[in-house]
Amino acid sequence: MSDQRLMRRDNVLWLGAALLALAALVAFRLVVIGDVLAQSGPAWPTPPPGPAFALPSQDAVRANVRVPASGPDGELVLVRPDWPGVIPLIPPVPSTDVTFTTGTGGPAVTLRIDAGTYAEGVQLRATPASPPAGLGGGTALLAFDLEAFDLDARPLRSLPQRPIRLQLSAEAFTAAGIRGEYLLFAMAEGDGVRWLVTAFDASRQLLTTRLASLGTIVLVNAAPSAR
Repeated sequence: MSDQRLMRRDNVLWLGAALLALAALVAFRLVVIGDVLAQSGPAWPTPPPGPAFALPSQDAVRANVRVPASGPDGELVLVRPDWPGVIPLIPPVPSTDVTFTTGTGGPAVTLRIDAGTYAEGVQLRATPASPPAGLGGGTALLAFDLEAFDLDARPLRSLPQRPIRLQLSAEAFTAAGIRGEYLLFAMAEGDGVRWLVTAFDASRQLLTTRLASLGTIVLVNAAPSAR
């Protein structure tokens, strides 16, 4: 075999090796680095797909409150049903934002309710409440009851079929010297609480959690100095 043919063969081998190395590098960036960047957003678990959602009837969409679920100091909002689409749900899912301005006894609270959360129109009511005694040494900053009723003011016993996002401005608390990372939401359970995953956005001064059920919601200052 001539020297020229040997050189051509060696060049082909080196070119093939370089192409394989480049392909491996691209795959590494897509698989490994891509996964890392995908986790850089809010650390919320992906909700399960849940059951298939029936398309609500036009009567259900247009129905209005027949009996208001009013109560002392309570604030009511009506949430109409909406269809999120077929399973598996592909974000962004249609949603409705509602805000309670007085029912919490403190700062306004905004709820984002995804389509499919309720199959029928519901009345949501927020009412200031007393916090439970057992807070693990923390200090309750506000507490309110969040309840759901049908259009005839009958309490709903079924759980929401999608998590409900709850947001509250932390500005009033951080302005008073409370560190935002120590502000935690909890759900009252008996004399104690069940802690909820809480995110604090320092740039927007915003607290966020997600609710899988309704009940008495408590905002707690869990700072060591508050215990």
